[in-house]
Amino acid sequence: MTLTLDIVDDVAGIDRIETEWASFLYGRAEGHTVHHHPSIFRAFLATEQGRSTPLVLVVRDADDGDSICALGCFFVWRGAFELTASVVTLFSLPSRTLKLVGDRIVFARDADATACALRIVRALSTLGEHYDLIHLAELALPNPLASAIDRAPAGLREVVVRKRREHVYEHTMFEDRAGYDRWLGSKRRNTIKRNTRRWRDNEAKSRGCLRVVRDVADAPRFATAVARVRRETWQAKTYGIDEATLGPDYVRFLEAFASRGWLRSYLMERHDGTPVAFIIGFQGYDTYHYVDIGFDAAHRKDHPGVAATYLMMEDLYEHDPPARVDFGYGDNRYKRAVCNTTYVSRPMHLTGRRRWRAAFGAQRFLDDAARRARALVARAGLEDRVRDILKHRS
Repeated sequence: MTLTLDIVDDVAGIDRIETEWASFLYGRAEGHTVHHHPSIFRAFLATEQGRSTPLVLVVRDADDGDSICALGCFFVWRGAFELTASVVTLFSLPSRTLKLVGDRIVFARDADATACALRIVRALSTLGEHYDLIHLAELALPNPLASAIDRAPAGLREVVVRKRREHVYEHTMFEDRAGYDRWLGSKRRNTIKRNTRRWRDNEAKSRGCLRVVRDVADAPRFATAVARVRRETWQAKTYGIDEATLGPDYVRFLEAFASRGWLRSYLMERHDGTPVAFIIGFQGYDTYHYVDIGFDAAHRKDHPGVAATYLMMEDLYEHDPPARVDFGYGDNRYKRAVCNTTYVSRPMHLTGRRRWRAAFGAQRFLDDAARRARALVARAGLEDRVRDILKHRS
């Protein structure tokens, strides 16, 4: 196998190989997701409004007519590396950060994954003019890309920023709803019943209900409702809001999924039509991707986010069930309640520049200080109170 590399660093390049790219996904590839499709990747870049540019590394086999054997779907995000203490941002450094779509390179079924991953990593080490640092937020292990990075050239060094171990959460679907209910057990089923009672449409005292969003025609109204709720979430009040997720480009992003039958999102509304919570999700290639959730913090006592997740799971079992539900990385109670599969995830920061190694070291120091502070708060029995203050401050 003689490997060559094709570098795509603009949208015109995506257009140039789009047909070949899509054919590779449908024909020879394995382990890919809906996010790897060229039309979806292009729609994502449009939502970024110039903040992100593609850097797609296409590995070809010269001995097989230059056919694609691996695809590293990266992009360069022009933003900032933020030094944070818990949820407080202390300082921001403008940066060009290289990120990966999903958590892995897409390989052909018959490809030498180790050789292809090494070819991509070695190429990245020579493309430093395109980026300042590499941030791979979640690499579910085992992962050929992580293994290749461990063998990377000296010019591309991993620097540990956050010491805590992350996990990727997944729900592997049971054969039917009855199997799911048996797995939950009576205690969790009672908890779910309690948390969803106020949001079931058939309940006398229902606050509202959860509606599924799948069609192209539904995307504009759903995007408007998401924008309205997003402004009232605790995340927006704590961290601010990404305006790129509120405009017409985001509507077209949702429409790109819907046009391929991959949009499957949820909107929780009161009976008067007021949106209260949303789940943004996509389903394709036997996987449901639980991408984002948000709820109006004014309704937090009614647990709309938790209820939306539980009601979503019921709908996934009852209509067009996938093989698995990918909840991504990051820990919280509703994931622990419904997920039956967990993978260790390895977050990685890499850079060849001394300035960024120093910034990573400063963040590691702040994380250590925050960890000690959390331990003190826990010993004082104030953990829940402090978390509530941080999440719901106005």
